[in-house]
Amino acid sequence: LVCMQSESGDTDIERNDGMPTQDTRSIEELVDILLEAYPDASSSSDDQGMLPLHLAVTSSSLNAQIIYLLLTAYPNGVNAKDEFGSTPIDLLAEKKSGPNYDAVFRAMTRVQESIERHNATLRKENSSVIESLKKGLSNERSASQQIMLKLEKELVEAKKKIEESENKTRNEEKNLDKLKTRIETLLSEKEEIENSIEVVRTEREELINQNEILGNEVHELEKNVKAIHQPFEDSQQEYKDTIAKLKSECSTAKVMTGALESQLQSRFANEQSLAASISKLEYELAEVRTQYKQEKARLLQERDFYENKNILFQRSIEELTKNSASLQLKLTEANKHLSAVLTSHEVLNAEHDR
Repeated sequence: LVCMQSESGDTDIERNDGMPTQDTRSIEELVDILLEAYPDASSSSDDQGMLPLHLAVTSSSLNAQIIYLLLTAYPNGVNAKDEFGSTPIDLLAEKKSGPNYDAVFRAMTRVQESIERHNATLRKENSSVIESLKKGLSNERSASQQIMLKLEKELVEAKKKIEESENKTRNEEKNLDKLKTRIETLLSEKEEIENSIEVVRTEREELINQNEILGNEVHELEKNVKAIHQPFEDSQQEYKDTIAKLKSECSTAKVMTGALESQLQSRFANEQSLAASISKLEYELAEVRTQYKQEKARLLQERDFYENKNILFQRSIEELTKNSASLQLKLTEANKHLSAVLTSHEVLNAEHDR
């Protein structure tokens, strides 16, 4: 329809009095109906990249109503370029004069200025949004960094506590080894003492047996003395001396036996004291083992607790790393959006300068 309006020229478009003809009004109404039914037609280009607005301004007789309809349907068509790099305003400026030229030029200029103001407003809004995004991202990044530093400090403290507990456990194990060595030494000494006691008991039994033998001999000698006393009264003194000698020997043997018995009693007392000491040491060893088991269980619980806490810290660090990566991606997207906005801004400035 625009081409038809362009080809009709000045012969059918206007009457001599400057008013549009019936055909012109019909074309304007038909264009209005078509744009209402299919608005995208105003932004559709031909094989030379020309929009309907290009065709309308290249007409020998400018139809202001059709140009207004096309501008209303697609305002950005003012800045659209064809394959030769010409915008509708450029094509209109080449004409420099003609019917409705001033009104159409003013209208297209106003539309272009309105689009530029709208683009400037969009640029300002985009820049403010991008600044707010940058501030939010920087705040989130600083907060995540502080959280990561705090978690790292807690992790170092937990590691120190675990090392201290392990050192304490090693020291207690060393003390337990020393106690075991001491108990083994005492047990070996106990065995030696028991062996010596057995030797002393054997010697005591031998002495007792010898004492019984000597007693029997004395008893036999006394019997012999009594038997010989009557027939040999003359040799009584000699026998008395012999008897006294034997008695002295018996008394000496008795004294020796008493001394041996006292030694055995003292050894038995020492054995009893050693047995008491060993039982006391065994009781202390049992208490130490109980304390060691309790402390070991407590340390194992602490180690499990700190290991679980360490796992939680690592998970928190991984989550913070993921959040930081997502924030970095958001920042990258925001930078891309900002670069696209700046590129469009530069293009608009270039078009404006042109």
